[in-house]
Amino acid sequence: MQTSMKPDALYTGDFSLTLRKPQLTDSGYYTCSISDGRREERLSDIQLQVKERFPAWAKTLLVLLIVVLVLSGSLLYKFRHYFMSVYQVEVDLGVESVQLPCKTIVHLPRDVMVKWKNSETRIVHAYETGYDCPEEQHWLYKDQTEMKKKNLKTGDLTLTLKTPTDSDTYTCTAYSREGNILIQKQVQLRVRGGYSLKIKAGPASAINYLFIIAIDFGTTYSGYAFSLTPREAEIDPFLKRWGKKFGLDTPKTPTCILFNEDKEFIEFGYEAKAVYIRMHREEAKKHYFFENFKMALNGKKLSRDVVITAANRKSMKALKVFTEALRYLKDDALRTINVNTEGRKFTASDFTWVLTVPAIWDPSAKQFMREAATQAGIITEGTQHQLIMALEPEAASVWCKKLPADATDLVSGSKASVALDFMTK
Repeated sequence: MQTSMKPDALYTGDFSLTLRKPQLTDSGYYTCSISDGRREERLSDIQLQVKERFPAWAKTLLVLLIVVLVLSGSLLYKFRHYFMSVYQVEVDLGVESVQLPCKTIVHLPRDVMVKWKNSETRIVHAYETGYDCPEEQHWLYKDQTEMKKKNLKTGDLTLTLKTPTDSDTYTCTAYSREGNILIQKQVQLRVRGGYSLKIKAGPASAINYLFIIAIDFGTTYSGYAFSLTPREAEIDPFLKRWGKKFGLDTPKTPTCILFNEDKEFIEFGYEAKAVYIRMHREEAKKHYFFENFKMALNGKKLSRDVVITAANRKSMKALKVFTEALRYLKDDALRTINVNTEGRKFTASDFTWVLTVPAIWDPSAKQFMREAATQAGIITEGTQHQLIMALEPEAASVWCKKLPADATDLVSGSKASVALDFMTK
């Protein structure tokens, strides 16, 4: 039965008709009329239009849309290098070479300048006006890179890196002749089985004492370097760069520290100097700003109670000043490592610490520095053996023996870096 009416229609006057499962062929005009056998009375005319739930044209359009999406997805994957600003590449240790892709649809001028840099801003490869520029290249990458010049016309700045050993992030930047940045893209390279900041930490027992953090606490400038390779392996130092916030890129930061009027630590290095310089005169008088304060140790027999003078002639215990400076360098080193590692978080006890000291210091000054390192959390009562005082001349002599004959870039030869070499000998 396709149709039905209410059984009490004659009593209620409701002559509505129910049509079950209407089809497209049921569309049309319907007339409702009543008759007593002699005459017929027309009550109403109704037009019924049955629509298709999903029209054929819509199905066709959907199929076409799916085809377009599949094709466009394939094209996007094929040309993904042109649109991605950060690209990831993974290779196994021991491969002959790896390609670091950098492609763009931007029209590049004939006199374009291209520079590839690693995460330490060392120049991996340089290209300018149709020629490579090996004189700008860091010596570690000599004869290790190649850019195909014929590809530049199509916006392909891909770099071939030979025998990759370390995971790192590489940045490709193209400049106009005026120095304006035309494009900039990054490639994150992961070398499986190689050395890297991006390592996965093993159990604590396998880590303790194998890794080194060396602090160069200098008179004028200070910094640190660290190595995450075992002592028996070839050293692979990472030297912290400073001053990027201020448009600088230096291997050290000024040895200056700022405290508030309550003798609480505020800043160290470039930041401390910048904050202090911006202070009004009256405000500066309330604070404690120390610069080149390491000189205060020369010729003195130090103790916990010895004081040093700040820039505004106010004084503070020297142990407090040195402790907070070492604490800052320790915390910054651990923060740098933990931000770039996977797995468990490193703590101070996971490292052997090297602290460079001048050879002219007497035993009391060295003991003073050891006490400051203890209060800074570098060592504890159970880990005193993990702090080594390295005499600056001895560390420097070890470094000089390792320098290649044609080395021209000695920036990485800071006392913090050479202390790492000192530890491997």
